[in-house]
Amino acid sequence: MNKKDKSSERLYGLLAELADTVEIRNIISGIARAWLAKENGTGIFRRLAGRPSGWAVERIVNSDKNLGRLNSFFENSENIETIISELPAIAGVVRELIHKTVISFEKLPVERKKDLLDSIFTNWNSGSGKSLVTRFACIFEEISRDDPLFFSSRLVPVLERFISETDFGDIRSFFEATSEDFEAIVKGLADTFFEYPAKLLVAVSILPGIINSVSKSTDVILNHLNNLPVDIFADLLLTMLEEIDAGTVGKIFLRVNEVIRQAQTGSTLIGEVDAPKFTVNIKDKISDFLDEIDPALTIKARNALIDGRETVISSIIDALEERPEHLNLWLGQLAAKRNSEIRLFKRKIQVIESLPEEEATAALSAGLSSWNAYDLADAVNTICRMMNRMHVINPGIIKGLVTEFVNTIDRYELEDTLDWAVKDIGTAIRPVFRASAPFIIRELIGFFEEGEFDDGYDEAMAKAKEDLGRFLGLKGEKSLE
Repeated sequence: MNKKDKSSERLYGLLAELADTVEIRNIISGIARAWLAKENGTGIFRRLAGRPSGWAVERIVNSDKNLGRLNSFFENSENIETIISELPAIAGVVRELIHKTVISFEKLPVERKKDLLDSIFTNWNSGSGKSLVTRFACIFEEISRDDPLFFSSRLVPVLERFISETDFGDIRSFFEATSEDFEAIVKGLADTFFEYPAKLLVAVSILPGIINSVSKSTDVILNHLNNLPVDIFADLLLTMLEEIDAGTVGKIFLRVNEVIRQAQTGSTLIGEVDAPKFTVNIKDKISDFLDEIDPALTIKARNALIDGRETVISSIIDALEERPEHLNLWLGQLAAKRNSEIRLFKRKIQVIESLPEEEATAALSAGLSSWNAYDLADAVNTICRMMNRMHVINPGIIKGLVTEFVNTIDRYELEDTLDWAVKDIGTAIRPVFRASAPFIIRELIGFFEEGEFDDGYDEAMAKAKEDLGRFLGLKGEKSLE
């Protein structure tokens, strides 16, 4: 007997044992009665002739009073092993039956389809679902630990066939057609919750519990980590760091950069001149977004967030005021971040300096030349125009702001501060000033001299030169020579 025959014999024996259960025999009895009723028809003589056959079937099916139960059958590990070993053959038959069923179901009128699906959803019972998920998870975990590539080696070919044979256009059409239905489901859930405010409050109140549980769990974990000896803790972190595949992370970074570049290039190619497609689409989306926004409400919400931020920071400051030791530690580290930035900047400059001279010079020249000085100057022009218009409409606004600022300053405290600060700072920077002042002053004096071409300011500069000379107690042309 070959392997296939032995497999069939095991399967037949299993089916025979399965037929010896009460549940299966009841099904067989019902099927037999229905078949006999169909074969005998509706005539009185045929029904009378069929009664002995029905009696015989009933006698055979219920002849054994010591029948087993389905639960006992499936609790037998040997039976389960046989079923699983024969699953490929069973799956082939089941798959074909499902395929035929779906084809037949597809041919039904839409109302009949809805009725059948409605009966399925109405009678659905998921009581044992959670235990099944847990048990399957344990089974899959055990298999994966023994063979890490067990599932991937078997599922990937199936997925490849699925992808190659599936018409994703139909799937897309399905999601497009059911979008309103999905929205209705979400709306139905929301409406149901809001019809029962108490249940809604209880459901929402779960969130703080989840957050508290996560917080407490995190606190427990961090507490244990803090209680570890420092060398073990450091070794744990280093072990985690060593396990990270930096090469893969680098490849991901490379792929992301390439995706961004391709998106930008493709957007330029399919867009109009000076109008990449991505830019146009983003503008349209932002326009649609802004059309749905109430600007006044947005400003109110923004102000509320600003007030909230102020409240939080003020509360932190008040708490620090009550705990001066915390504030003193913070004040003692004010320069730590700035010093770190200075060291990093210094390191960058040192790296640039260490580059080959010609390459570094060329790179710096390219970087400096790429600055958009035109747009920067135009931005300054725009700011000046806005300031001038503001001065025309409200001439005293800038003066009022400056006056309010100046009047608020304590001039006596300012005088004391400048008295020592100017001396101390002046003494400290005097060597630098003396080294740079001759060049700066010489160039400033050159500003007062007439240029090769009159730019329209020669007369004004001559008047300023005269005023400066008078201020310095000198005369005219000799004042700045």
